[in-house]
Amino acid sequence: MEENRSKDPSQFIKPTQTEDLSEDQSVPSASQKSSDFIGIHASPDRTIKFFLHNEKVQAEVSNVNGRVAVDLPNVFYQCKSPSIAVNLKQLLRNFHFCPIYEITPSQKVFFRQIPPKDKIYKKTQNNFRMVPDSCLWIPRRNNTISYAYANTVTTWDWVTNRYVLISYQTTNITALAENLEGDLVVGDERGQLFTSDQPIETEQTMAIKTIIFLCSDVCLIQFKENDGILFDLKSKRTIRDEKITNKKLNVLDNGMIIIESRNSTILLEYNRTIKQYEQLRLFGVNITNVYILPNAKFLVKNEDGTGTLFDARGNVPESTKNVSYVSYFTKAAIGTNITILNSGTLVYCRDSNKRLEFISGNDQDEYQSVERAGRWYITCMITLSDGSVMYATNSTPSGIHIVTGDGRTTWPDIAEGLPTAYKVDLLKELSDGSVAVQYSESIHILKPQMRGVEENESYQIDLLKLKLQHNPADMGLYSKLEQIYLGNNSNHQELYRLYLSGAEAAIKTNHLYQARRFYEKCRNMKPDSKELYDMFVSYLETTPYKQFARRISFDLLMLTGSMESLPSKLKDRNCKTRLLIGEGDFSFTEALIKKHKATRPKLPKAIIASDWTATHLTCISTGDKEQLEKRIVDLKQCGVTVLFGINAEHIHLTFKGKKFKRIQWNCPFGESTRRGEFQPTICRFFQACSSLQLLSDRVHVTLMQKSGDYWKKRQQEIPIVSGSVAAGYRLIRKRSFRIFGKDRYPGYKHVRTGKTEAYSSGGEEQEFVFEKTSQIFTSPGLEKARELIDPNKKKYQINTDEQNPSLEKCYFECSTDEDSSDYYESDGDF
Repeated sequence: MEENRSKDPSQFIKPTQTEDLSEDQSVPSASQKSSDFIGIHASPDRTIKFFLHNEKVQAEVSNVNGRVAVDLPNVFYQCKSPSIAVNLKQLLRNFHFCPIYEITPSQKVFFRQIPPKDKIYKKTQNNFRMVPDSCLWIPRRNNTISYAYANTVTTWDWVTNRYVLISYQTTNITALAENLEGDLVVGDERGQLFTSDQPIETEQTMAIKTIIFLCSDVCLIQFKENDGILFDLKSKRTIRDEKITNKKLNVLDNGMIIIESRNSTILLEYNRTIKQYEQLRLFGVNITNVYILPNAKFLVKNEDGTGTLFDARGNVPESTKNVSYVSYFTKAAIGTNITILNSGTLVYCRDSNKRLEFISGNDQDEYQSVERAGRWYITCMITLSDGSVMYATNSTPSGIHIVTGDGRTTWPDIAEGLPTAYKVDLLKELSDGSVAVQYSESIHILKPQMRGVEENESYQIDLLKLKLQHNPADMGLYSKLEQIYLGNNSNHQELYRLYLSGAEAAIKTNHLYQARRFYEKCRNMKPDSKELYDMFVSYLETTPYKQFARRISFDLLMLTGSMESLPSKLKDRNCKTRLLIGEGDFSFTEALIKKHKATRPKLPKAIIASDWTATHLTCISTGDKEQLEKRIVDLKQCGVTVLFGINAEHIHLTFKGKKFKRIQWNCPFGESTRRGEFQPTICRFFQACSSLQLLSDRVHVTLMQKSGDYWKKRQQEIPIVSGSVAAGYRLIRKRSFRIFGKDRYPGYKHVRTGKTEAYSSGGEEQEFVFEKTSQIFTSPGLEKARELIDPNKKKYQINTDEQNPSLEKCYFECSTDEDSSDYYESDGDF
């Protein structure tokens, strides 16, 4: 048995984050490099700059000589990092905390917590649509959300409602994480890692469950069977550590590991210097179980039913818990029916999961029963960074509720506008203090705001400053204070501090317009001041606002005189961007590329091939699945972007801000029992395409048509006439997938929508090509539809077999064009 190195509990306690500025920790001079600069907080009264020195945080406060100590709150984040600097940057963005300089009794900076009673939560306008019942997603430190489905990661900037999609050379992503720089790292079912499009082998073939970064290059990878390895991403190799090899690991969210065996229970901590785990504590043999808790806590259960609660984060002593406290861990799931506060108080569900109760677990137990909120049982709960508990109650109707950390005050139904008819599956706090609410098919955002701050022209400067301390994100308060300053001819420094604090508040709350306005005012007043650029760069480097970040960086380069070379332009002409919808087995994508391989070598890089569900990866035989997986990997390797979870009706949201010259959907067709439900889909598809295309861009819709008159009914089942006309598209081509008796796209296999077997009822694919026009009809009729016809591009008729029909009963009647898209002029296709 290994030696017990931690008989004294104090050996387990880590030093507090409060900086002791004694003489042996001398304050760096002003000439010290700015490499330890973390971030800046500006208020109307003072500016506070934060620095990292010897792994401790210090602050420079305006009008205060030297650096002062900083007290960091013990806050848990969903996306917490082992880096102090990264966590402080996140803390500066968090709505629930505000840095305050305390003159007495000791000079230091601490973070004042905004009480829950002073806040409300409001639903934002935007929401994210997911593939039903898929829930692999993480909150990012740049305040976005990354969601994985099959081989595709969609990163959603919920403030601007923009999406960034990345596909990887895999077919099933099983883990998402961020490194210390905020870059996305992906793990898959085959034990591969991805930091870019290329896979990194980990020497394991099991599905990756979690990825926890221990330092900038080294991460702990845990697999589905709870095995774990250390992996160095820089050298792309496994770090051999016998202490964790082939052992069942219980991993804390800060990367510490608990290993249980028959004779002992060991707590391990990662040592960055030697890149190995070291034993931090050896527990006795009278332990029956260990429970892993959020925020680097764990509970050790003893044979007598009592337990000991440990906090691995810092200066928090262990505490003994009684039998009733420990018993709840054996019958409740952390995050669903139970959570734990920083004080060690347990919050759990009672009365058939309809009410919360707080229990300290001490010898003299203190119970606090919370007033019931909502009609139904509690589905999930989280501890927020401000110490309160947020929980959701089940549907009919569902609700979101807040309880203070002492359990004495409840605010029921804090959020308006959420879909109350559906059950809330998950709650996660984002880096700015907002909360993501997940339902089975969507994610909504609740954003905290201050309660009842009224605007009044008679407010004086002191009152406005006080309100800004309590509500630093209220842009209207800055404007009022600015008017008073300008009217009173206040000094230059007061105005500058006001603009600087307004700029910070605006960028912190994602008000980009106001941030740019305050930035320009600050820059005009002090063009040679570097602190303005430092503040913006520290925020923008971890946000999606790349264009604004480039602007700031360019201004900074002009100030310092250090210019970087411009990127070189591409010499070769690229193919037109092409979005393929509903690809199924991706045989069309493969056939299209092979057809034009010799004449259009850059075509793969211009293609985004997508499907809504991964049906073909889950419902086919092993041999066919391996062939399909190889096809997807081959397409990725040649440059195609392969995405899953793309709904044809929502592509204008998924690809918001992008433009596609060509959008193609082959054979959209619902089951015979659901064709009535499917009819509106093609209309919504054309409307979505219109948002992604410019004039003269094209939409291709391919229908499987049998001989005889069924082709008319087919166009009515899939109403391409009404769908195209309502969105302002005219028909310019109709092509067959067979030309002179030969397949136009050899290797393409048409399958039924939502199925994997080939279509066997006979017929031939007919491709209808539509061109976007400038005409948009609010209530299009047959005459309006005929106005779109351009005989110079395609001669056709729009007919119907009914009297006084709607456009849904109309069909295109025209000849089939025999041209093929492999000609160089090629209809402008490429």
